[in-house]
Amino acid sequence: MATQQLDTAPDNSSDAAFRLWGEPISLALAAVGLVKVTGLGEIDWDTVVRGEMAGFEIWRTDDSPLTTWYFRIEYGGDSGGIAEPFVNIQCATGVDGSGNLTGSQISASFNLQSPNTGATSRTSYISGDSGRLVMALFTGNSGSMGFSFERSRDANGDETDDEVALQAWSDGAQNRQYRSAQTIHKTDGPIFPKNGPTSSPLVWSGIYPPLDGGATTGVSGLNQGLYPLHPWRGPVGAPSTNLVMYFDADIPELSQITHSELYGQSHTYLALGGTNLLIASSPVFTAMMRYD
Repeated sequence: MATQQLDTAPDNSSDAAFRLWGEPISLALAAVGLVKVTGLGEIDWDTVVRGEMAGFEIWRTDDSPLTTWYFRIEYGGDSGGIAEPFVNIQCATGVDGSGNLTGSQISASFNLQSPNTGATSRTSYISGDSGRLVMALFTGNSGSMGFSFERSRDANGDETDDEVALQAWSDGAQNRQYRSAQTIHKTDGPIFPKNGPTSSPLVWSGIYPPLDGGATTGVSGLNQGLYPLHPWRGPVGAPSTNLVMYFDADIPELSQITHSELYGQSHTYLALGGTNLLIASSPVFTAMMRYD
C-alpha cells in the first residue's frame, strides 16, 4: 500500500483540535491495509473529548494464514497534562469483547509522546500493508514519535510466522528521548522487552559501524551506507525492513532514498533525521522508515 501522508497540528488545546489529529491516524491505518475491529467500545471521533487517555481503537493484521495480531491504540494527552499528543500502542494475538488484549503473546505498552506541539501543522507518515506497520508522527524540527511492527523474515526476505519485532520512539525538540524494542516469539513469548528512559536510551539491535572508533559517514564513492536492524532473540534474527539506520549528516531530514540491497528488493526510505533516534550523539546516527 502507498504511504499515507498526514498534515495535522499536534494540538490538544480543544476537543476539536484533538479530533483533527487523532482521526486522520485512524483513517490512515485502514488505508495501508489493516482492519479495524468494531463493537468493542472504541473511540467515536464525532463525540470524543480530549483527555489523558481519551479512547482506544482495535486494529488487526489481515494476512492469513499467518497469525493474526491485534493492536490496541489509545489516543490522548501526555501524563503531565493534555497539551501534548499521546499515543499508546500494545499488540497481542487475541482480543475480548471489551477491547482488552488476550492470548499467550502480549507485548509491552509503547508510550509515545509528541516532541512537537502547538498549532503549527506537521507531517506524519504511515506505511504498511495487511501485515506490516511503521509510522512516524508529527515529524520535523529533528523530532517525531513513532512505532514499527514487522514479522520475522527468512533468508529470502519472505515474512514468517516465527516472531514479530517491535520498535518505538519519541524524541526531538523538547529533548524527550525514548526508545523501546521488543521481540515476541510465536512459542517463547516476549523475549526482549526493554525500555529506554531519558537517562539511558536503548540502542536498538543492529549491525553498526564503529561509532566510537572514528566513523562519521556511510558514504563510499557513489554508494550510501545504510545499516539494518536485526530482531534480538538470543541469536540475531534476519534483518527487518521497516527501519534502517544511517549517519544523519549523509542525508537531509525528510528526504527519500531508494535502497535495493536488502534481500535484493527495492524499497524507498524516508530519512527521519536529526536527533530523534539518538543512537549516537557524535556523530548523529539515526533512522529512516520505509516509504512504500
